[in-house]
Amino acid sequence: MVIGGGVAGMTAALTIADQGFHVHLVEQSDRLGGFARNLKFTLEGNSPPKLIRYLIEKITHHPNITVYLKSSLVSHNGPMGAFNGTLQNENGTISVQYGPVTMAKSAGQQAMKILCKKEMTISAAKAQVDPDKCSACLLCVRVCPYGAPFINEDGVSQIPPSACAGCGICVSECPSRAITLKHCTDDQILAKIDALLEPTDSSFLFPGSAG
Repeated sequence: MVIGGGVAGMTAALTIADQGFHVHLVEQSDRLGGFARNLKFTLEGNSPPKLIRYLIEKITHHPNITVYLKSSLVSHNGPMGAFNGTLQNENGTISVQYGPVTMAKSAGQQAMKILCKKEMTISAAKAQVDPDKCSACLLCVRVCPYGAPFINEDGVSQIPPSACAGCGICVSECPSRAITLKHCTDDQILAKIDALLEPTDSSFLFPGSAG
């Protein structure tokens, strides 16, 4: 997703789209071009209006670019590379899915570094629901800042790993103790605490102190 339909935003959108990735180009005003529309010429004698017309022509006819005018991003959640967002315009709201968010050409180039990766390493700490313990109280749905949990067809909470950021808020709030965080269970935390509290031989740290 590219926020802003000025010269930098349109250039970033084309940079990403030309690599084969779909781009959502979001502009708050009713037309593309941004501040450059106020310029008649540059110090070098170039024509900003001509550049804007050229970019708009490429943008509007590019198969990998969807333009949203008079729109703004009102919600944004999900893990890096698999975001879910909501756009607001005069006709209502639109749900979109996208990878990185960029606001300028240089940021567009940074976004390409993410999009071109065949694999991405993410945190292994993901929330997991025990359906036998879940009471469908909806507390996890309400407290999750990423909107990951939902009530599935079986009437219990479900948390997709791709949507979970591993923050652990749902785990601490669940009254039924039905949610655990992988690699961060109660037993693992208690084991770490016990290891920290165990007396250690400090002679290797302070040679000569023993005896």
